[in-house]
Amino acid sequence: MSSTSSKEPVPCDDVIVTPQSDLTVEIIEYDEDYGHKVPSRTGLLHISKDTLASSSSYFQAMLGRSWVESKSDKIVLHDDPVRSMEIWFRLFHSTLNMVKLDDVTVTDIWHVILASDKYEFDRQQLLDWFITWYRNATAVGIYRNNLARKLMLPCYAFDYAEGFQVLTKSLVYKEIGHITEISPIDNMKLHLPPRIIQQLNAARGRLRNILDRELFAKINLLIDHGSCRCKEETVFNYLRELGRIDVQPLVERSFSRASVQCYLDRLRQFDQERMLRKISGDRCLHCCFDWKKGVERAIQVTTEYFDGLCLDCMKITVRDDEDYWDHARFRERYDRNCRITHGEPTCYFSFMARREKRGLVAP
Repeated sequence: MSSTSSKEPVPCDDVIVTPQSDLTVEIIEYDEDYGHKVPSRTGLLHISKDTLASSSSYFQAMLGRSWVESKSDKIVLHDDPVRSMEIWFRLFHSTLNMVKLDDVTVTDIWHVILASDKYEFDRQQLLDWFITWYRNATAVGIYRNNLARKLMLPCYAFDYAEGFQVLTKSLVYKEIGHITEISPIDNMKLHLPPRIIQQLNAARGRLRNILDRELFAKINLLIDHGSCRCKEETVFNYLRELGRIDVQPLVERSFSRASVQCYLDRLRQFDQERMLRKISGDRCLHCCFDWKKGVERAIQVTTEYFDGLCLDCMKITVRDDEDYWDHARFRERYDRNCRITHGEPTCYFSFMARREKRGLVAP
């Protein structure tokens, strides 16, 4: 229901984008009121007609001779938030520094992206400002109010490789349960390509397998090939120590209760002396394995495995598939032409989540 009743005046923002204005753009926001759209906020943005026309092919056509608006000093735009349009207009008029970063929400950023698609604005022109905004917004952490899951799409849309890497790596290691994106706006057509989310969850599943492999490699060797009498006690007490720190067993549903990072933190509490005290008698050479170092290796291998998704590796086209396999064949650097540093797993999962040809807004 609309927050503004029909008896209340609709709030209006009067924004002078540039003192040398010769065009007023009226922007009308709407709310739903029992199935009907009602104005909830308006804005009057005073700008330069020539500047707007030169910044967008959409407005260049609108302000050309064939449109009614070309002869008017005012145009009206519907269903656009005032703040998102102000950001674009101030960018075009070099007055964006007048917008305080703390006043811009992640919701505003999503609407900025929608506006770029609707009015054919070039998002790369806004990249430097977006990076500054991103760093300010994430200064106190990326998990406040699910910020990490809300910022993946903006980083993808603005092609901000470093931010996208940080967010995707953090979600794979620290998210509990199935990784999803969160949209702070009502427009359901604006979202990440599904393959990105699929590959993030695939990467996390791979981490579970790696951790399981590293933790139980020596144990499996003892079980399969050990002939000593002490192996039963060794295996049992190793598993009991893992159970004490709530790591054993690692099954598929484990990460629905705790994150990968949570399990890695628990493993740092592994107490080898406590484990060995439970074993009676002498142990053979194989059972005298340094179990603490084995656990530390499992932590290290898992921690260093995934570096987040790489936007540059995601740009590889089907025709360039050979580039990926050539890396594997000749053991070259997997981040050779990338803006971020990463290893083979990031290259693989990013390659599998390559960008689709369609735009950000689904038809």
